[in-house]
Amino acid sequence: MTYPTDYCPDCGVPSPNDPCDICAEVMVYLTLPDPSDKEMEEMAFYYDEIEAEARADAYHDMDHDYDPNNYA
Repeated sequence: MTYPTDYCPDCGVPSPNDPCDICAEVMVYLTLPDPSDKEMEEMAFYYDEIEAEARADAYHDMDHDYDPNNYA
């Protein structure tokens, strides 16, 4: 099936395929199952670990000997 207009009736993208790629992508995302509470906790723990590592790396990359009064 082709659309009767040059624009997708759902998202307004010009010259869409059938189905419109953007709408199909959104529908795939919307039909994904919701993660369980355990999966959410695991993801939160994972991202907390990554954030802690990034903070430690940033701290170690800082110039701790920096003196704003020393312009030499």
